[in-house]
Amino acid sequence: MAQYLYDLFWTDSFWLPQGYTWQSLQRRSDPPPTVFKACLADLKYSFACALVLFIIRHLLDRLLYRPLGCWLGLTDPAVYQPRTKEDRRLEMAFQNGKRSGKSVDYQALSRSIDRSEVFVSNWFRVRRNRDRSSQLTKFTESAWQISFYSVSFLYGVAILWNKPYLWSTIEIWRGWPEHHVTSDVYWYYMVELGFYWTALVTVFSDTKRKDFKEMLLHHCITIVLMVFSWSLNFTRIGALILALHDAVDPLFHLAKIGSYTKLRWLSDPSFVTFMTVWFVTRLILYPFRIVLTALTELESECGISPALRGLQACLLVLQALHVIWSYFIVKVAFRVVFKGNRQDSRSDSEESTEECSETVKANGDSTVDSKAKST
Repeated sequence: MAQYLYDLFWTDSFWLPQGYTWQSLQRRSDPPPTVFKACLADLKYSFACALVLFIIRHLLDRLLYRPLGCWLGLTDPAVYQPRTKEDRRLEMAFQNGKRSGKSVDYQALSRSIDRSEVFVSNWFRVRRNRDRSSQLTKFTESAWQISFYSVSFLYGVAILWNKPYLWSTIEIWRGWPEHHVTSDVYWYYMVELGFYWTALVTVFSDTKRKDFKEMLLHHCITIVLMVFSWSLNFTRIGALILALHDAVDPLFHLAKIGSYTKLRWLSDPSFVTFMTVWFVTRLILYPFRIVLTALTELESECGISPALRGLQACLLVLQALHVIWSYFIVKVAFRVVFKGNRQDSRSDSEESTEECSETVKANGDSTVDSKAKST
């Protein structure tokens, strides 16, 4: 039964266009091949790349990003330590609520400590904000994104510049499946896929934004597209998508770092440049070059199959995410121009900790540090 399901899953007619079989994608060893084809087994090296990137990130975080952030004036908030019996009761209720996932009964808790319900509610709001990622943590996350995406984008442009399929979309498909995968594209794929393996894990520990689900979906679709395109030797369109997407990320995170460090000479030009590059790459080049060729020239040059329809669907979902994020970008731009507010519209902060602290103090003294910074 298991073998039957395995054979059914890998059936030629599902994955490949009519007239092709999995034998068409196999590497030839005799005579010595002139065409090196992508193979699913190669992807094991992406896990090794993921481990190396994970180690590099943590070394850079400790040795470079965090010291640099401190030098620029960013700090981590002090660990909260309850100093009174009242605070200890509130802290215990707070921790119990986090572990159980249940909401705290503010009314009952306020009666037990002889405080108003408003006081307890505001205490919890301040306490939640203290657990949010600090500006220093966000700085280190953005610094890593800048480092990786800058290197990967420059490398991608360098290796693709002399490739004919960069300039003519028909060359993305022409001659398939006899596409030769050069060593530079080979390692470009492995390292990029390794990065997205780590991103799929660290997205749960990094600062959570309002678009957490969209970001998780983006990582999953990217991995599916990379594995799919590699397995069927459609590496040309995969490499182009990677280079196109990597173009905007360094600028985006550079603008965020300028915002965290209050360096307007850095944040403002970076954000304007980011917006320009974003709309050119994500709303013009991607849909009208990448998606369009996948919807038209793919079928005319290679044929079509149910799996390739799935590839087209993934590209369209990715474009839908681009539209959603464009909405967030326009919101930020609107607030900057008309309201002077530079907060990322995807921020998870519900209210600044300073504002909460003032509200708490207005309803009674609290030992929660009123100088805790907003995240």
